[in-house]
Amino acid sequence: MSGGPFLRAKYSADDGSTRPIRVQPETLDAVFGTTANIQPTAGVDTQGAVSVSRGRRAYGVHARFATVVFITDPPTGYLAGSYLRIPIMTPTVYNGIIPGQAVTYLDGTNGIVISKTPEKVK
Repeated sequence: MSGGPFLRAKYSADDGSTRPIRVQPETLDAVFGTTANIQPTAGVDTQGAVSVSRGRRAYGVHARFATVVFITDPPTGYLAGSYLRIPIMTPTVYNGIIPGQAVTYLDGTNGIVISKTPEKVK
C-alpha cells in the first residue's frame, strides 16, 4: 500500500450512520467502472471510527471493501501481482461493484475487482 499521508474521511455504514474513517487520498479517487468511490455528503453522526486494517475479529465496525489486482504495472510504491483492499465508502457504490469489473486507481492505473467483502460489525 502507498506510504502517503492519511486523511480523515466519512463512511456510510450499513445501519445508515455516518462514521469517521482514516484513508489515503487515492482511496477516494478510485473509480469502479464509471462510479467514483466518493464519501457520503452527510456529516459524521456516530462516534467510533471504522476500522480498515484491524483484524475482523476485533470489536467495532470493519469497513466493506473490494479486493483489486492491477492488470498493468502497479502504481509506484505498490508490489506487482499483489492484491489491494480498497475500503468502499457507501453501500450504493459497494452494491454496484461486480467482480471482474475494471478499476482505475492511483495515477490512472488499471486493475480488476477480484472479490468484495461486506461490512462487519462485531
